[in-house]
Amino acid sequence: MKSKTILLTSAILSILLVGCNMKVPTQIPKTTPKVITATSMVSTANEFEKAISSNGTWIINLKKNITSDKNLVVNGEFKKDKSVIGRNINLYSQDKNKSITAKFILTVPKLTINSPKTSMEHGTFKGDLYVSSSHFQLIDTTVKGNVYFTTTEAKNTCKMDAKSKVTGKKELVTTSNRVNTAIAFEKAISKNGTQIINMEKSLTINKNLVVDGEFRNDKALLERKINLYSLDKAKNIGDRFTLAVPKLTIKSTQTSMEHGTFKGDLYISANNFQLIDTKVDGNVYFTSQEAKNTCKMDANSKVTGKQQLTKQYDAQ
Repeated sequence: MKSKTILLTSAILSILLVGCNMKVPTQIPKTTPKVITATSMVSTANEFEKAISSNGTWIINLKKNITSDKNLVVNGEFKKDKSVIGRNINLYSQDKNKSITAKFILTVPKLTINSPKTSMEHGTFKGDLYVSSSHFQLIDTTVKGNVYFTTTEAKNTCKMDAKSKVTGKKELVTTSNRVNTAIAFEKAISKNGTQIINMEKSLTINKNLVVDGEFRNDKALLERKINLYSLDKAKNIGDRFTLAVPKLTIKSTQTSMEHGTFKGDLYISANNFQLIDTKVDGNVYFTSQEAKNTCKMDANSKVTGKQQLTKQYDAQ
């Protein structure tokens, strides 16, 4: 009887161990908002830039006036707790009783808001705000500059309380950029560039470039377009252009290259890259399996060289 009991116990343990070894996800998908309760206390431009990045924190507290001489982007999606998405940029200090003790000035030439439900509170911002995310808020804050909305949803969901004001314009802007020089193209594809890059002529660029940053269209969906063509007045495709770059790395999610020719090697690091009626006179290398699996090209597109996954990767 004792041996039967031992055998029965062993069998139960075996079943439990099998259950514990079932495959479970080992990594949270990249699209899942980060749940981060930490705050950043910042007193320099470098600290502020780090805190507002996709690897930063959901609360950014200024300790003093801060001035940056470069364009910056508030990136990433954060959760304040398990259910509420948000991001706070606090332009003030407070005492133990949570009473405001000082209000600060944040000066940035251009600050782009990509994080959903970001608020800027109790201080002054000097520069232009580009709001690309939904539910942006100004709370007791003066913007000494303009507020540009890059999507209709961003404009419609923005709120500002009675204590807030904007000294300049508040308007919807078209986030496209017409380029006809190498310098203009490089600027347009940067993380501080535009959602749509419209070529006006063929370009040859003699250095490696990176399409970087997270951009949304007027429906608040992630999207980036490199248009290698012009349109006539009836919006029919007119001229088709050639873009020649030794190595172009795609880091922006949902980027498309449309209606023209690319000469060089493409390195795809982002998901959902598309070729639409475009010839790649070179190779297409994917730096992750997911990038390869989600890439699409239509029947009018072709690649003259290789299309393969590569482990050897250097963005520059």
